[in-house]
Amino acid sequence: MGRVELAGLDRLVLLFGPNAAGKSNLLDALDLLGHLAREDSVVSAFMKHRGNRAGREVPVRWFFRGMNADGIEARHLAFTADIDLNPSIRARINGELDERKKRERLKRPYTRVSRSLFRYRLQLSYRPRERALEVTGESLEALGRDGTALRSEKPFIRWDESADRLAVKLERQAHPRYFALPRQRTVLSEVGDIVNHPHLVAVARELASVRAYYVEPTRMRVEVSDIRAEDPGPHGESLAAFYHWLKHEHPSRYRNLVRNLAQLVPGLTAVEVEEGVEGFLALWIEEAGRGRFHAAMVSEGTLRLLCVAGIAATPIPPAVVGYEEPENGVHPARLAQTCQIVVEAAARDGGSQFLLTTHSHDVIDLLEHRAVCFACSQTADGSVFQPVAGDDEPLLRRAILKGALQDGETRRARLEEPEPSSGLGARVARGDYG
Repeated sequence: MGRVELAGLDRLVLLFGPNAAGKSNLLDALDLLGHLAREDSVVSAFMKHRGNRAGREVPVRWFFRGMNADGIEARHLAFTADIDLNPSIRARINGELDERKKRERLKRPYTRVSRSLFRYRLQLSYRPRERALEVTGESLEALGRDGTALRSEKPFIRWDESADRLAVKLERQAHPRYFALPRQRTVLSEVGDIVNHPHLVAVARELASVRAYYVEPTRMRVEVSDIRAEDPGPHGESLAAFYHWLKHEHPSRYRNLVRNLAQLVPGLTAVEVEEGVEGFLALWIEEAGRGRFHAAMVSEGTLRLLCVAGIAATPIPPAVVGYEEPENGVHPARLAQTCQIVVEAAARDGGSQFLLTTHSHDVIDLLEHRAVCFACSQTADGSVFQPVAGDDEPLLRRAILKGALQDGETRRARLEEPEPSSGLGARVARGDYG
């Protein structure tokens, strides 16, 4: 991808552009950052990449300029993320500290999470000769409302490049802890002491909750283990377990979710999960006048709707949700309702920030005034994400939005073609056919 920067993000972000422009790669980067904050090694985090299939991992060097990363010099991959801490995470950690204080009957209060804005930096290095993948730099500092580092607050993680070490702030003591570089895991994934590191743990939980979804209906049809699942899984593979957990642990939320799905899927009256003789969980859909159907017999579009609605309804929302192409498998007349689910979930207090990718003109039309929009294109230097300003002249803005979905050849070929004002596709999207 080269160097990529996105600024001015909001709770709902729409990314669009032609194939191979870098939209999915951005979600991959977010997903990797989440794994780096929760896995016990850098190698484990890379093994979670969506390209892994059938137990075979993507070669690490492919992440560092693809097949051409065969040289002897170290290759570097760096992240910088400005974080506005989810209030629910801060409240949960402060609640845990309050409970601990009561339990231990302490007179001196614990340091609470008081900061909300942070900048996190992480550098990873891969040395092809040694086949070594390591953390070679990491920092975490508090920011002011103007986006600059607070001079009054010592960094929670300070990267001392001259000494090849990290200084990690102990919030109840004057002296920091030191970690030598390079390291096999991030400090965020290792330090879990909320008493001495409440802000660091808060940021770690924020990043660890990031989720990217690449829904695959074939994986949603199979019966699954009865292991607790608090979300449908990155590919929808835990959909049955998620609905089972939601029904038993949050019954009112489950009932509301089924009622909402009934408005999206004509005839749907119930979503049930049954345990088979071997202990696996199977998802069943009931439709009025038609009977009950196993997930293996349910349409791809219905399964996708169950997944996106479940993501939006989870009681413990991720800090960031990346979701690929919500239009896939969804009837055009139901697309507006699907987008509305995401809009409402993003606007909810303590809810997730959503980053959506799309190839659909309809999704752009539905979200162009509700989301921060970025047109993605591929250049010789990598992917470029160009913000589409909300104050652009309407016709110019529409031309940018629609043109960004076409690659160069397609765009040139269509310059002389008139834009159709109506047609079968438009009538289907309008709902003329049900």
